[in-house]
Amino acid sequence: MSNHVDNLLRELRSRPDDADLSGLEAAVSLKIAREQATRTVAPIGVSFQLAVVCLALFLGLAVAGIRGYSGMPQRLNSEIIVRSDDGALAPSVLLGGGT
Repeated sequence: MSNHVDNLLRELRSRPDDADLSGLEAAVSLKIAREQATRTVAPIGVSFQLAVVCLALFLGLAVAGIRGYSGMPQRLNSEIIVRSDDGALAPSVLLGGGT
């Protein structure tokens, strides 16, 4: 197997280059510079995006204010969960730890 790979590498080394790559880096840099020069952002697009973000923020705050949203969820004690209406579905009860 190793001899086969060595033979393939020798054959590959003996082949001539496919193409001249000497000017490739300069050509890529020129294309990148040309793309950056032609790329512009429409001012109406930015203002529309800003308006949408502000509207979403306003609606989120309005809904949170209407519902009385608290920043942190309330912690529940295990006794409250076990003794609630659906307490039979609590993991501690299903695993045999609760009554």
